[in-house]
Amino acid sequence: MTNKNNPIGIILIHTAPSAGIAFDFLVRKDKAKEYEWLKKSCYTIEDCPYVKKWLETHPDYTYIASEDLQHIPEFNISVINLIKKLIKQRFRMECIYDAPI
Repeated sequence: MTNKNNPIGIILIHTAPSAGIAFDFLVRKDKAKEYEWLKKSCYTIEDCPYVKKWLETHPDYTYIASEDLQHIPEFNISVINLIKKLIKQRFRMECIYDAPI
């Protein structure tokens, strides 16, 4: 059962394959429909090892979308602004380092 005190979502931060920074957006399962719009704003990655590893210990969450900072500066600013918006909506940032790649 979902603990309502848990953050609505998690912004999982890790290295990207090209040595940049990537973000995965995970949402509590009871709130997932409210954040489906992220799929239109970002991209999705099937079987991301970082997401799989994190979800092993957090079954109340589901993966929604991903983004990174490997774009032109104007687009990177929009990613940063999206992250700021999500944090205001009770998302929390977490780093993960030890996923198998």
